[in-house]
Amino acid sequence: MDHRRGGRGGRHHRNRRGGRGGRFRHQPYNSRGPRRGRGGHSSNRFGGSGPTQLDPETILVRQVASFISRAGELKNLKPAANAEMRPVESTTANNINDLTPVLCAQDKVEMLCKFQAPETPAKPIDKAGKLGHLVVSCAAGLPLQTPCYAALTLSIHEQLKGGPYQGFAKRCVDYAMRNIGRDLDVILLLGKEKAQASCRAKLLLRYLAILGKIGVVRSFESEASADPNKMTVFDLLCLMVDLAKAAGEQHKNMAAASVLVFLVLSTLPYIVGSVPPGAISEKLLSPIESFLQAYKSTYAPGVGMTAVLLKEEQAEEDDADEDDDEEEDDDDEDTSGQVCDSLQDLFRSCKNLGQNGQSTRFCLPIDAPWKGLLRPNPENAAEIQQTTFSEEAYYLSLPECHTIAHLMQGDSQFKLECFNLEGIVFGRLPIFGSPPDPEDEEDMEEEAAKTEQFKAYEKGFGLMDRYFVAETIRDCLISHESSVTDTGLEHGGAKTAAEELMSVSEVFSGVNPAFGFEFAILENILALIAQASEVSALRQTYLSRVLLELVRLDPGRFSSALASGLGNLFNDYMPALVPSARENLSRWFCFHLANTEYQWPTAFWKIYESYAIKTTASSRGAFVRRALNLMAENESNPTHIISRCFSESKGLTNELVGRTRHAVEAYPADCPMDSLEKELRSRIWDKEEDPSLLGEFLMGDEVASKANGGSWFRTEVLIRVLMEPAKQAKEAMVASLEPSGDDEDKMDEGEGAAKDFQVTISEALIRYKQVLMGAINKDAEANGGGHEDAAISGGAMLLKQMESFASFHSGLLEGIVACLVRQKIVGFFSVLKWALSDTGDAPVTDVVSRWSRYATSAVRERVVAMDEESNPAGMTIDSATAATDEAFCGQVMTMLFQGLQYAIKRVVALLSTSTEKKLNPLQVELLQGMKDLTSGSKSILITYLQQGKGTRKGVLPDDIEKAFVQLNLSGPALAQLCEGQQPAVVLLRKSLESS
Repeated sequence: MDHRRGGRGGRHHRNRRGGRGGRFRHQPYNSRGPRRGRGGHSSNRFGGSGPTQLDPETILVRQVASFISRAGELKNLKPAANAEMRPVESTTANNINDLTPVLCAQDKVEMLCKFQAPETPAKPIDKAGKLGHLVVSCAAGLPLQTPCYAALTLSIHEQLKGGPYQGFAKRCVDYAMRNIGRDLDVILLLGKEKAQASCRAKLLLRYLAILGKIGVVRSFESEASADPNKMTVFDLLCLMVDLAKAAGEQHKNMAAASVLVFLVLSTLPYIVGSVPPGAISEKLLSPIESFLQAYKSTYAPGVGMTAVLLKEEQAEEDDADEDDDEEEDDDDEDTSGQVCDSLQDLFRSCKNLGQNGQSTRFCLPIDAPWKGLLRPNPENAAEIQQTTFSEEAYYLSLPECHTIAHLMQGDSQFKLECFNLEGIVFGRLPIFGSPPDPEDEEDMEEEAAKTEQFKAYEKGFGLMDRYFVAETIRDCLISHESSVTDTGLEHGGAKTAAEELMSVSEVFSGVNPAFGFEFAILENILALIAQASEVSALRQTYLSRVLLELVRLDPGRFSSALASGLGNLFNDYMPALVPSARENLSRWFCFHLANTEYQWPTAFWKIYESYAIKTTASSRGAFVRRALNLMAENESNPTHIISRCFSESKGLTNELVGRTRHAVEAYPADCPMDSLEKELRSRIWDKEEDPSLLGEFLMGDEVASKANGGSWFRTEVLIRVLMEPAKQAKEAMVASLEPSGDDEDKMDEGEGAAKDFQVTISEALIRYKQVLMGAINKDAEANGGGHEDAAISGGAMLLKQMESFASFHSGLLEGIVACLVRQKIVGFFSVLKWALSDTGDAPVTDVVSRWSRYATSAVRERVVAMDEESNPAGMTIDSATAATDEAFCGQVMTMLFQGLQYAIKRVVALLSTSTEKKLNPLQVELLQGMKDLTSGSKSILITYLQQGKGTRKGVLPDDIEKAFVQLNLSGPALAQLCEGQQPAVVLLRKSLESS
């Protein structure tokens, strides 16, 4: 197998390269986005006719949308005739020169350019006109083409000058300002669509900044105007800095302030050259630097709630021989200068831009396609002249924006509802390391092992370049993520995003910037996959599909680079990654292999085997085993994996089946418990006995007198029997992996035994729910003590028994736990006790893998159950008895506080068993799991309480945050529960303080 060829993908993707997938159907300010059209190709590629069976106006708008969206695409670039212009600029200018006469032709101009006067009560889109709307929408939705749409605005404006539709640029500017205001309201007052809305606002601010360079709007005036209708671009950015200061100091909302700071900094590179450096430093950078001194990144290694990296690598047997003499750092070392996330990285890049001789290859802020715009001389049609803005530059008018009014004037009818930076700020994970230091001998010694492509990326892109690479890639991923409009029209998608990413290298200068650029793309996508969560704006599945499409588009470049990227992660980062990041990478690896027919370098599997077969805790081994488990779970015939993946690494075969923490031992033959198990198996699976009869039998005195099976014998034996299908499925799977001459027949048997076993078990649990609950209660009575506490312990024991049968298949285990909680067979506290190994075992050497995932799921199920109890479906409840928002909020938060209180104290007790500074794998699992449970459960409550149900109308995020403080669920309140000075406990306390 030649791994350099990459994967062929699934059968539905073979021999189908397809087109651009409609990537230019982006209409962020109109749900009725036009479809991608194709005109005929003539000397002017924007000409041509389209289908005739639809409404002529609809056809025209769709064609125009297609033409406009393709005007600045970075493909089929031709060498520039003008030596001062890059091929991108020259090609874009030629496209605009061809497109403008088509858009302004007599047969189209009225339909496209008619508009309503600004003073009329018309919709903003009608005031801008269809053509203005399309141009601004493309500027807001296509990150690589911002200079193109600024130049197109200029070209159309000059073409329409002197006619009934003159003033096109002014309409575009006003429409852009209006949309910036609307997106600020969406982010800060609604707390929704933060990734998409912030990306749109950022691109439109850049659009205005470039119009300032052209001379369409005013960039800067030495005397700032107090008139909100006479603002320059610089005045607008200064206003946003003032708004950020108000949000942080007066409203105590650092997240909202950070959003505004982010938008200003993202625009700053585009005003360099048109605004004096001193003004930028004094009015923008200095106050932002002061603000960032109080900024605490949630991605700070070890302590940040969304951190991707641990504070230092976890202690593993693999590195026991390494010299740890250097690990003497103080726990309280100053990390304020550490660049942990994209906001800090952005500020560093903006501050260094143009200072100390530093420069960047990033050309998007300085590309000037308008320099190549040409048009006939109005006074002499035979003469061609350069297109320039022939009017006085416009001022910006402050848009109608509730956020601005609220922060400037303190309008009390609005509240800031933005409390996190998800989708706006991202963590840094430089998988391929920092640019090499020429004076570092160790770096130079490693040069021989690197490919020429990797050297081109490593040496050719400095820290500042890499920030702009990362930001541009994220913008493309956000802008081209798949979405469906109200009319059912799909926008974007994985293939569309992948094709756009292939063009990102063109916005960087240098000879052949695409050479080695695949490493830049892969580094950033893998970093985003590692930090993805259930609430991420960039979903893990979407990112995995984009990566897959990149390999399919150019397997020669991306296959080997991808193997190199995972190799770096495996060798250099795995012990330092938080467990959730490792889990994400295992899931991606499984997905990628399954969709590329398991093509991966054989040599890598041999390396993986040496870690996976170890019995000691190892992050690298855990990554490989988890990927193998997922592969086996998603493959109908696991033997295919062996033959295709690791035929020469047979030790991995046994790891396809998930390891079990607690082995299930069979009862001694013919003992009372063995007889009881056989009797129950016959009654449940053979005779399908009525639950009431089975309950009478199991709770009877005869069974109690004969069984003598321990304190929880009824619960234990009943769950063993109910999990019989899982036992059979595991046995069939193990048997299918054993080498034999009749593998096909054994797999057929295995498939039959395993078919729908999760459904079968769930149905049995529901059918015999009352029997199982009765067994727990009966055993709890026999154990004495508080009945409620005993029942909780009984539920934990049940889950422990169930885990022994289901742990070979993580999907089954998650499904059964969810079923047990949903049916109220076990409760939230039982799940916590089981997940944290609080079932009487001593000493505790491990906890349930991914324990916080089960605990968070139990929180969700408990909240749903409490809501159903307060608002039963199908029942009429008067207002006097229905749960109010305030009452329900108090109930669920009290439940959550009690659960988190127990979990934190249990985790602290387990963390306190070691005083070593370097965390061991168990401590890492506990600490990071506690952070995930805290943030995940709070997110569930916020989402659920906002929605409302029945008589409840929903609670605003601001009121939810206040309730967190009142009911001791705030970060500082939870941190006070962490008593102790052991290094791991101190780290947990610091983490929770910022939650």
